[in-house]
Amino acid sequence: MTRWMRFLPLWIFLAIVVVAYAMLSASSEGTRDTKAIGFSMTNAAVPDLTLPKFEGNGTITLQDYKGKAYAINIFASWCGPCKLEAASIDVMAEKLPVIGINYRDNPEDAALFLEQFGNPYADLARDDDGNYSIQLGVHGLPETFIIAPDSTILHHQQGPVFASDLNGKLGDAIKRALGS
Repeated sequence: MTRWMRFLPLWIFLAIVVVAYAMLSASSEGTRDTKAIGFSMTNAAVPDLTLPKFEGNGTITLQDYKGKAYAINIFASWCGPCKLEAASIDVMAEKLPVIGINYRDNPEDAALFLEQFGNPYADLARDDDGNYSIQLGVHGLPETFIIAPDSTILHHQQGPVFASDLNGKLGDAIKRALGS
């Protein structure tokens, strides 16, 4: 075996690390392009929502938010990136109300997730069969939508919300939604 061949596993490992670092840097610096990820609901009207409340009886409807700026965050306890974005969702919720939609999740696991990472949501609903998320164009978790008072989706964030996103396109959409 040649000297170079002995180090082949190390070279492969280093190549993987460099590629992973480049991808993470692009996403955490806000340079990712949602068009490269897939379908986006930006500039579309938000579909009407009637979902069961996360706890107790009753439903949540977007009619209660008509004329107001708000965000929708789709999450699940089994979603690793949802855990990464939890602190940023807390910060975003200080700026505008966030409706949390728990996607196809075990209620006990979701309750533990909220206990561990906090519950920043103004309202919290369950999307047990995933039908509402499909109407929104969700194809991976987490996804976040910034909604203007006229019910237009100003920004569709595919993937986790990071602190840098709150100072980038997502932050700009929040400011537009709030009229500032």
